[in-house]
Amino acid sequence: MKCWLLAQLTVAALLLTIHSSASAQTGPDFSTLKADHTAAVAAIIAGADKQRASLYDNYAAALDTPAKEATAKGNLEALLAIKKEQETARKERRTGTAPMPDIASYRALLQKALTAIESKSSQETAALNLGYVRKLEVLKTALTRANRIDEAVGVDAEMKSLQGQAVADNLPASLGVKLDGTSPILTEVTALVGLHKPKHRVQIGGEDPKDKKKAIIGGVVTSRPGTIIDDANIFIRYGDWKGEGTLFRRCKLEAELGGKWTLSRSLLDDCTLSKGGGWVVNLWSSQWIFDNCAFTRSFMLHWETHHMGVKATHCTFHDVNFASVKYKDDAGKEAANEWMTFKDCKFINCSVPETLLMATKDCVFEDCRFERDKGDLPGDTPIKVKLYAPPLTTLPAARKGITYEMHNPKERTDPAGATIRYSKLGGDLQF
Repeated sequence: MKCWLLAQLTVAALLLTIHSSASAQTGPDFSTLKADHTAAVAAIIAGADKQRASLYDNYAAALDTPAKEATAKGNLEALLAIKKEQETARKERRTGTAPMPDIASYRALLQKALTAIESKSSQETAALNLGYVRKLEVLKTALTRANRIDEAVGVDAEMKSLQGQAVADNLPASLGVKLDGTSPILTEVTALVGLHKPKHRVQIGGEDPKDKKKAIIGGVVTSRPGTIIDDANIFIRYGDWKGEGTLFRRCKLEAELGGKWTLSRSLLDDCTLSKGGGWVVNLWSSQWIFDNCAFTRSFMLHWETHHMGVKATHCTFHDVNFASVKYKDDAGKEAANEWMTFKDCKFINCSVPETLLMATKDCVFEDCRFERDKGDLPGDTPIKVKLYAPPLTTLPAARKGITYEMHNPKERTDPAGATIRYSKLGGDLQF
């Protein structure tokens, strides 16, 4: 009995020694690496936020000079506008939306300083991510050699979740690609964090080069926070674009039948959206989903319900002259469809046709103009629209079957529009 017990203790000690040796060989554990990385990223974000707050405070203080000039000239309107700008900068950490020539130079300096902060924090985060990925690669190899497969799989999953968040010339190709538009994207790819300004039209999905019959296959592009798409024409022939925290500037975005755009926490600055290609079905041929996004100047072109379906929740629209919506069979029924959803959104200084207004749900309108569409609307399904606008807002005369229920925005218990942190300088959006 003693010999058996001694043998068991010897085996246990040997296994403990082997495990300790394997742990030593693998270095820091996954949880420690991840916690350290998360804390380091949070420190970069907190530092950038502190710098931005200081910039806006200094900007507000600098506006005391033009405010004194407006006072000396007896220009009450200019003085009140500057005071409002100062309050917005101090409380909301952004600038106003209206053009103000008297302080344009101040806004330009603020924009330059904010851009420098964003660039520095992006570079620091990218370098941090790159170091983290390299450490994870070493750990994954060590865990695999130690036959700790489940842990190695967990590390591998973490590496894949970082795809596109680390930017460096020597990164593995699996971590992201540069979008150049030289050939259709026929697989799943992640766009590298950073600036993309493709010279050619970027096409997602297309003919399978391996198929003699040229069957159409899809592609998927994922964009992560810190990705900037500038002056690009992107066409989803078949597939998806899944974007989070992405900035689109002066882009032309299109989707064919079977194409879908899904964007969250993103900014679309002066971008046009439209149905591309010639294939259609009865309704919602291309699909567009936006959650917690902000837009300025432009939105849908040639808006027809059999061409495109839209789901927009908690989005903010600045200075957009919206196109009229052309309903196909029954305006009331189609406006109430899930693919014609504008819920808890905020519209600021926009021109809103009644064909869009009738599709909104619990949205807030500030300084907006409402336009009556020409001609009759198809169908006779009644629809009731609940909206929030200042008391003196003038709505278009309700057509038969359309009922407007207008409330004061102060009655809302939760905020409407995007909650992401962004600024709007000179009409341009930026994180």
